[in-house]
Amino acid sequence: MTDETIFLTVADRSGLPAARRMIASLRTFGGALADAPLWVFSPEADRLAGLADRSTRLFPQENVPTTACLFAEKVVACARSEALAPGGTRSLVWIEHQTHKEPS
Repeated sequence: MTDETIFLTVADRSGLPAARRMIASLRTFGGALADAPLWVFSPEADRLAGLADRSTRLFPQENVPTTACLFAEKVVACARSEALAPGGTRSLVWIEHQTHKEPS
């Protein structure tokens, strides 16, 4: 049984710099949730191995029909995370690295 909050996102090589900033931001400014698990689903998980750390896990995501639905990768990642989450998980929280902006 867990009361953990698990953060989720989808990333590929093109979004790697933004994903790194988002993870660093969560780890630095996340307060009580700074060390919460973060699951990154990616069609290129093997190429994003540098994102993995003690609290960040990578999950391969293959054969998602992105042409049929604009947000298919996100929907599949959410469904998989629900299936993978340990019993008693309190919250699954979607975070989007594409909306994270550096201050100007």
